[in-house]
Amino acid sequence: MSDKVFKVIKSNINAILQTDHFSDWLSKEKVEKDDLIFFNNSFIFRQNFKTNKSDKVLGIQVDKNGKTTSSEIYVTNELNFNTDFKRISHKSSNIPKIEELNVVIKKEMKVLGKLIFLLIGEIENEDIELEVAFPDFKKLVFRHTQKELLTIERSQLYINTVDDEEMLWEEIKKCNEIKKLKIEEISQYEENFIKVLSKMRETANLKINLDKCSKTSESLLGKFSKSLSSQSDEYKKHLKKFVSSDDQSSLHDLLRIAYNFSSDALTLLELLIGISDLKPIVSWLTLSSHYELAHAFREIPWKKSSGKGSFALYKEMIGGARNHAFHNLFSLPCAVEVNMKGVQLNARQLRLFSSHNKKGENVLKYEDDELVEILSRFTRAPERNMSIDFFRRNKDVIEKTVKFVEEKANALKILAVK
Repeated sequence: MSDKVFKVIKSNINAILQTDHFSDWLSKEKVEKDDLIFFNNSFIFRQNFKTNKSDKVLGIQVDKNGKTTSSEIYVTNELNFNTDFKRISHKSSNIPKIEELNVVIKKEMKVLGKLIFLLIGEIENEDIELEVAFPDFKKLVFRHTQKELLTIERSQLYINTVDDEEMLWEEIKKCNEIKKLKIEEISQYEENFIKVLSKMRETANLKINLDKCSKTSESLLGKFSKSLSSQSDEYKKHLKKFVSSDDQSSLHDLLRIAYNFSSDALTLLELLIGISDLKPIVSWLTLSSHYELAHAFREIPWKKSSGKGSFALYKEMIGGARNHAFHNLFSLPCAVEVNMKGVQLNARQLRLFSSHNKKGENVLKYEDDELVEILSRFTRAPERNMSIDFFRRNKDVIEKTVKFVEEKANALKILAVK
């Protein structure tokens, strides 16, 4: 088990050593035999993260020929740096204490715990059924593994989702047992169906077995990965169409996918990076994909911070682009300021010393203040126009995110093997 973990970590380091970015960095360093080179364990710019990056970082030692290889891998917790790589000269008077990776792997394996495996734990198939007052149908059953939206078996309705009541009801209405009913009866059954479905939503749960690793996509991380991959394919399709024809509907689809990605996918990334902070061995098993993702973020035009991609700035950019495309009903380039010189505000009443829980009543009342209050409700969403270059580079961010999530799932599966 430890041997496999070591091999995967070693392959990640080798992948980084072969990148142009590492070669460029190395060319500016005066590397000598026995020097130590360490790799940052968090390439992404950290802003408002709930966890702190681990103090354990991986390093290699320059061989006798002055070459950087992964033949010897070490771990130290005595360094703190923000660059991607850091060289410690063998002549330094402050060389950090190091341990061999194989030794540290065994220590880290003992403190993994079980909670992190909920992301790859097998989702157990458990149907949820409730009685429903339908003609010829006695029960409504939620079966989340079912491929079809609706099936009928032995006077029971089986559904694969509880979220889209309108789509489900449209499908149910196609049943012959429903078609033959009067309009008022159909309306009554629809009302009953909505109530039952609402109750089912409240009781529906996916049960995860922490002791059983899913070998398919039927795990939380598997489902997330599958969804991200699908969105990535959609993004690439719309990008190709937009670049070739300047199709505005494709632009809207690009922004829709990018906006959803900047919200939901980045939350997932924060979770996975947080796990890596708390369990550094998970980070080491995916070091290369973490580096690739960070590099893709840095290549996003205009917004860079300390050489690292920032989630917060990325969200701000995507939100501004979406506003520019969709919030055009009352679009204004900037705030509005009115010169009120010479305008008389005829005061009517000044209220002070209201009770503490009614502080909002301490106001000055004046003529036409109701009109001012209504005008004050208008706000302006921040907007930003995006170039085609942005959308191309954002494709890389999404693709590297898909790879990052897949690699995290694989890492957890490796660690889950007893």
